[in-house]
Amino acid sequence: MAIDRFGPLRFEPLFKSAVWGGYRLFDFHGRPRTSAEPIGETWVLSDQGENCSKVINGTYAGRTLRQLMTIAPQAILGKCRSANGRFPLLLKFLDTLQPLSVQVHPNDEQANMLAPPRPGDVSLGKTEAWVILESEEDSLLYAGLKSGVDRAQFESALRKGILDETLHSFNPVKGDCVHLPAGTVHAIGANLMLFEVQQTSDLTYRLYDWNRVDHRTGKPRALHIEESLLCTDFSQGPTAPRVPVVHSHSPNRVEALIRDRYFGLNRLTLSEEMTVGVPDECRVIVPIEGQGELHSDFSTEIISAGDIVMLPATMGNATIVPNGKMTVLEVLVPV
Repeated sequence: MAIDRFGPLRFEPLFKSAVWGGYRLFDFHGRPRTSAEPIGETWVLSDQGENCSKVINGTYAGRTLRQLMTIAPQAILGKCRSANGRFPLLLKFLDTLQPLSVQVHPNDEQANMLAPPRPGDVSLGKTEAWVILESEEDSLLYAGLKSGVDRAQFESALRKGILDETLHSFNPVKGDCVHLPAGTVHAIGANLMLFEVQQTSDLTYRLYDWNRVDHRTGKPRALHIEESLLCTDFSQGPTAPRVPVVHSHSPNRVEALIRDRYFGLNRLTLSEEMTVGVPDECRVIVPIEGQGELHSDFSTEIISAGDIVMLPATMGNATIVPNGKMTVLEVLVPV
């Protein structure tokens, strides 16, 4: 089946229960509650393992992202890079009622050594970034090691059950963006909502889980000490929120938050219409506050916080028309 062009693609979120999760994500996405379990994450764009996002609009409604990447990768990505045939990025929203484990993710080389892929699959490392949507006064993020902490001090604290004392932490505020290269020890604290962009990977190695018992099993969750120590970058000291690079102030504020080899991230604060999308590149639009319309040659899409819309490479430009003030994240797929 030859596909020359795609219009904007919308996807159904995948709701993921977690021992540390909250109860806000069904409402955030405008979906009826289908589980009494706490929901920690929604995977809103995924081509990872069996977790494949499903299109919910237009001609290709019911198809998965994996199917579209199989039959028309060039139409989706253009000159952007795939991850061994998969869509290279995984996008999520998180809601934390309790802190996540202290954890670390491997880089690509470590991932292939520690978790060799099954035939037809892919094993990637996990560089990620967060944008804070909601926080409380006592909310914490743990990102990187405190200055001067070496491996010996880190392992000693791990044995004593006081690992958090070696971690750099701060009180995040709405709008903070934190970039976490693979190998950075980190944890997301309680009472936060955030957006996450990462490589297409689900490899997480837990170092410490706050002596927590999983209510679903009655047992502590497994730790991965050997793998974690292998993957930890002990030169990665305190990680602070990024300082945005402002490209435009008026009428719309355009900020570059991140540029690295795996993804880019912009924040658009809109009060007037703005053109988005780049011919022959794939972009993803993620409204996080307010609502508006996305106009293209293919359709007009009503968009609001909690939605995501992929702009495939063959689609070209689109125009966002905000209804009042609107904040949108623009995810750049690597070229």
